[in-house]
Amino acid sequence: MRFLLHGMIFKTQEGQQVVLKPHLLRHTFATHAVQVEKIPIDIVGQWLKQKNLDVTDYYSQPTESMVAEAADRYLSRVAVVFMSTKPFSARRRNYRNCTMKPEEKQARWPR
Repeated sequence: MRFLLHGMIFKTQEGQQVVLKPHLLRHTFATHAVQVEKIPIDIVGQWLKQKNLDVTDYYSQPTESMVAEAADRYLSRVAVVFMSTKPFSARRRNYRNCTMKPEEKQARWPR
């Protein structure tokens, strides 16, 4: 009964106090169900007995760490693609050093 009225107090690794209450558990459950387990929001709303899906959407917003992890994954994928392609400056250098004679270049690419 004490948990329902006053919650439980925990400390994070950084030493900050966190009061764990049933309401926080609802947020945690909704966020995990929608963001991690990919359960449709309307089903999670029914489980939580919420009439308005906007409330369920609010409960299930991604956490800051979820957003940061998604950004890291995306940037890692982009970096791999970016690093595997030849830089534009190198492509231009090859174009400039081609073996065409100046008059052929002028005929092909007039200024």
